[in-house]
Amino acid sequence: MARGAYAEFTQWTRKRVLTYTQLAIAQHVPVQMTIAEIAAQIDAAELLGRRCLAVARRDYSGMTMATRALLRRDFTYAMRMVRDAMDMLIKISGSAGLMDSNPLQRCWRDVHAISSHVVMNWDVPAENFGRMELVSAAMRPIPRFERAYGQKNDRENPAVRLSNCLLWLRRRRFRLRRPSFPAPGRSLPRASTSRSTNSITALAALSP
Repeated sequence: MARGAYAEFTQWTRKRVLTYTQLAIAQHVPVQMTIAEIAAQIDAAELLGRRCLAVARRDYSGMTMATRALLRRDFTYAMRMVRDAMDMLIKISGSAGLMDSNPLQRCWRDVHAISSHVVMNWDVPAENFGRMELVSAAMRPIPRFERAYGQKNDRENPAVRLSNCLLWLRRRRFRLRRPSFPAPGRSLPRASTSRSTNSITALAALSP
């Protein structure tokens, strides 16, 4: 899609001229430099995407968590580069690039629609990859999920026991703080006065 838009733009720009000066747009150095950057971004995104597919096909069933984080990072970043390239392409197209008859605006909208999908979100894969690179295994906040990755004797692990205790205390604290409301049509119960009456009686007995 991005390559089709790029080919359409280059073929269209070879014939374009400025409205007021009638100078050829293809002769402008800034346009030529922008075209070079757009082409480099599209090529880099394709190479990154092909590498992801090659790694996934080579070892799909036995893929480690580090490899998964790397592939998600590369795939979403490739989509990000394609979107940036299409943004630059539509900017140097001028207002004519946004006309309904121009296929560039359709490609631009389609790329933005694809990049807006939750799978193409860059923030989550970037955070996961950064955590894998910078945070050691002992500091990663995943001890309670060790059972899902096949760890044995997880109850004997001090980190898992501490995590379970903290989780239990958090849930119990939430239950104690959670307010209780009466059912519709019922009034709030009156406070019991037996405890206060017993306290007053005990104080009266101690007084001279």
